[in-house]
Amino acid sequence: MLILFPVLEKISIFIQLMRRYLIIHVIIILSQVNGSGQSYGLAFSSHEAPFEKRTSLDISPGDSLCLAKNFELGFDFHFIPNHKDYFGYVLRIISNGNKNIDIIYNHKLKLFRIIVEDNFSAIKFSLDSPGMYRQWTQFRLIFNSQKRTLQFTVNGKNAGVATLPSVLSCFKFLWGANDSPGFDTKDLPAMEIKDIRISEEGKLK
Repeated sequence: MLILFPVLEKISIFIQLMRRYLIIHVIIILSQVNGSGQSYGLAFSSHEAPFEKRTSLDISPGDSLCLAKNFELGFDFHFIPNHKDYFGYVLRIISNGNKNIDIIYNHKLKLFRIIVEDNFSAIKFSLDSPGMYRQWTQFRLIFNSQKRTLQFTVNGKNAGVATLPSVLSCFKFLWGANDSPGFDTKDLPAMEIKDIRISEEGKLK
């Protein structure tokens, strides 16, 4: 037994050194991870769920947001992988109580469209298929009430401009399913949303 003590002591020292080595390397790896923002968002239940359990996000429940003449709405978006159908409304905007602006995705055509008052606008675009599921895509809507235009950008690149039917001032922003009278819908893609941003006249609201 006396012979074993030095061997056991050396093994114990070796294990302690290895633990310290591993801890130091874990700290180094973690310090290199970009922690500037969360990598996850609100996940939306879609066609796989019953109508009453499909996800809705209303950032002004029971009321509308009245905004300046020129404002921007931005948010980050991606599809949740491994779903059969991605058809539906990404976002529905209701303005002045009776006008709608929608972002919809047509799964068969692999195409996003912007609808203004039930009519297809000139804005339509597609995304790189792998990127729609593996990385965040930044959508940005730029409203100019003076010119009555809506500009849409995707990851900072212009996707088109639509003409607005009238001056719009107060808005409800509804992601996914909604129960608003006259504008209710339950069709939505399986998606995640994060980092919603509203800016008025260039200042974050």
